[in-house]
Amino acid sequence: MAILTAIDAHHVADAHAFARMQQAHLMRSGHYVATPKPEAQPSTAEINHSRWVFRCAGCNSSTYLFSRVPAAFCLGCGRQYRINWPSQADQQAGEAILLLRNFADMRNWQPATETVDALRAQNVAHGDPVPIVPVAPVPPGLGGTPSIIGTEG
Repeated sequence: MAILTAIDAHHVADAHAFARMQQAHLMRSGHYVATPKPEAQPSTAEINHSRWVFRCAGCNSSTYLFSRVPAAFCLGCGRQYRINWPSQADQQAGEAILLLRNFADMRNWQPATETVDALRAQNVAHGDPVPIVPVAPVPPGLGGTPSIIGTEG
């Protein structure tokens, strides 16, 4: 199980095939612009119902994204957006947390307004599991034995 991307929705192999698919769709729909100008405001990649998408500020439609693609066209109206992504570490952590939720419609994340810690807290609040965070080893020379919080003498 994984968070879905344009590969899954449009059966494209890579970012170049995704761009060609977008252009072909825009030509068929009459929204193609030969030299598109990106919108002034970038859009932020988000997870909606277990799918990486971005929302168009112009027509409010959502379009699947190819993972980490820097720009994309709205398939609803043809506007082009630069896409802001969460950091690679946050993306991986956010996906891992969401994939522990039982239902795809509960896998939602807006990285611009929700932190990974907020996602983790939501899982705890709803009784969903959370990924085990590896504990860093104690550096040499610091000694001591790790203890469980609340059991120190």
